[in-house]
Amino acid sequence: MTTSGTVAFNPSAADLIRTAFSRCARPELRGNVLTVEHLRTAEREANLLNVEWANRGYNLWKQETIQFPASTTLTAGIFQYALPATTLMISMAWIELQPGSVPGQTDLVLGPLSATEYKAIPNKLQRGRPTSFWYDRQINPLMNLWPSPDAAVPYTAFCEAFTQIQDVIGPGGATIDAPYRFLDAFVAGLAKRVAIHYAPERVGAPGNPSAGIPGQGLAGEAELAWYAATKADTNQRPLNLTPDFTGYYRL
Repeated sequence: MTTSGTVAFNPSAADLIRTAFSRCARPELRGNVLTVEHLRTAEREANLLNVEWANRGYNLWKQETIQFPASTTLTAGIFQYALPATTLMISMAWIELQPGSVPGQTDLVLGPLSATEYKAIPNKLQRGRPTSFWYDRQINPLMNLWPSPDAAVPYTAFCEAFTQIQDVIGPGGATIDAPYRFLDAFVAGLAKRVAIHYAPERVGAPGNPSAGIPGQGLAGEAELAWYAATKADTNQRPLNLTPDFTGYYRL
């Protein structure tokens, strides 16, 4: 048996949109019969699908390290720093002490604070080595550090962030901002969404694949494809749990 020898499958957004319409199983939604309005609706729904994916959880391919402020150290006495507007969630933050110094550079992880915990700090201007942060999820998000940085040593601050998926654009041959393992989930999710407009009888219900509850119609196919993709979109690492039984055997 001879295989292709290639791994270049990465259809354009326009091809994925046409495939999504084809899954609606109606002749008027296939091939060259699609109108400009069909394609515009699908493009809007594709970008709303990106919003849904961002809201449903962490997308590992959109994880990146962000330095704040960009390309410079923290300023003594300044505790609040702007993050890019595309920042959706912070998984961790840390500071580097004496960055660039081989013997002196040290990375220290910062502890996360809730809004209530941060607001309850009596003196937010207190200076010292930052130990904690509050991520303020505004339209233009902010990182608030506590204590406010002092001038004892240079500090460089970083966070591990999940960022916004790039826009889907139909014309021009552009591809979608998603890895190979999510292509089927994209088409299935988009098919469900365009069916709401043009083939409502095909929408169905999502079900719950993780619990073994099957769905119906395009919504069921979309949920199953999303479940399969997110199962693959994980960091595989062992988890070791060591129970402490000292309290049970105390004499």
